[in-house]
Amino acid sequence: MAVHVSIQPGYDPSYPWKQIGTGTGVAAALGMEYYLAPSEKDGEPPGRWHGRGAAMLGFTEDELVERAVFEKLYGDRHLDPRDPTDNTRLGRKPQKFASADDILARLAAAEPQASPARLAELRSLARAQTRRAVPYWDVTVSLSKSISLFYGSLLAKAERARQQGNMAEVRRFAADAADLWPIVARARETGISWLEDQAGYVRTGYHRGTGAESRAELGKWEHAGDWVRASFAQHTSRAGDPQLHEHNLVLNLVPADTDGKWRRLDSKGLYRHKAAFSAIVAAELERMLTARYGVAWVPGLMGTAGRSPASRTRRSRSFPPAARPSPPKRPR
Repeated sequence: MAVHVSIQPGYDPSYPWKQIGTGTGVAAALGMEYYLAPSEKDGEPPGRWHGRGAAMLGFTEDELVERAVFEKLYGDRHLDPRDPTDNTRLGRKPQKFASADDILARLAAAEPQASPARLAELRSLARAQTRRAVPYWDVTVSLSKSISLFYGSLLAKAERARQQGNMAEVRRFAADAADLWPIVARARETGISWLEDQAGYVRTGYHRGTGAESRAELGKWEHAGDWVRASFAQHTSRAGDPQLHEHNLVLNLVPADTDGKWRRLDSKGLYRHKAAFSAIVAAELERMLTARYGVAWVPGLMGTAGRSPASRTRRSRSFPPAARPSPPKRPR
């Protein structure tokens, strides 16, 4: 498909400023420097607030994310940004889990004769058993390589026109490139709005167990679709290759529709609906890119590379039939 979606737990509220969201916003309008090495550019653009829950906390749609406010809200204390005194917390106090050192001490005490090699094994086991509170979820939408290269080609054409002194062409191709990210944002909003409705649930009451059988318990699942989201666009992979993708950091606290109390998301719903969310974003993205740029979509080579955009003025095949590789023959 045109996009790939991953969902990962987030622990470090300073993470966006280590990898993403380091730009001032000035370089974001230029575009071309996003394909330079990170040390040679002004960083990726800053994040933006989205979601009905963000509006409830006083943020306006598409407002720039400030680091100090973000880290307080997305940290372990989940401080309410509406309280300037930093004395109001959203939701209950986060759970405290045993540290890796505490677990190691317990394991080592059970094996007082453990050799140094065995202690190394216990240390690895302790790290594996360590639990941590999850303050937010990173829902990453990565565009296919073909879309990233299409975007890069628009920037390259603008740069070539600039070198030739053709400012009309510069403005044309720069406008084409500038329109791509808003299309990505609209496709993402279509998908996440659906995800908020389908996977936006919190658990209330007493829940015993973790499987479907726990639905027979006294606890309830309450709908909670007013998510707080901070979205950070990124243009390159960690290796510096062109790769358009967006980190949507969803606060792991959301108000229940019934009583408005802030509770943790039921993360199983996120994973359960991930594939459908990805398909919705991909379908919307393909539709809007075709409407804006006139591209068509063809299967990737041998059906392994997803769908790729191609100009409508070209044939819908990625290469002539004579050049198409034959499928491998089965041995008799």
